[in-house]
Amino acid sequence: MLKKLTMESLGTFFLTLMVLGVSPVLNPTSHFGIGLMLMVLVYAGAHISGANYNPAISWSIFIRKGMSFGNFLSYMGAQIFGACVAGCIIFQFVIII
Repeated sequence: MLKKLTMESLGTFFLTLMVLGVSPVLNPTSHFGIGLMLMVLVYAGAHISGANYNPAISWSIFIRKGMSFGNFLSYMGAQIFGACVAGCIIFQFVIII
């Protein structure tokens, strides 16, 4: 279970870092980069954790009875943790510049 939660946390971290780090104003093709990042993360983590990387996806799997409530809370906690760490890094980077 720890391997799954680590993958979810890392995947959400890198996806959030990419989304917050690129600027569509400065780079009009930034959406292409975000899509590529998601594709790489799904290929890297689908066989480990299912590659949800988003609490909304985990919620929909839970609603369809694809995972237990305990797993849902664990996944959601790992995803929120990864997103918060990415947000803190971007915030520090923006404040320094």
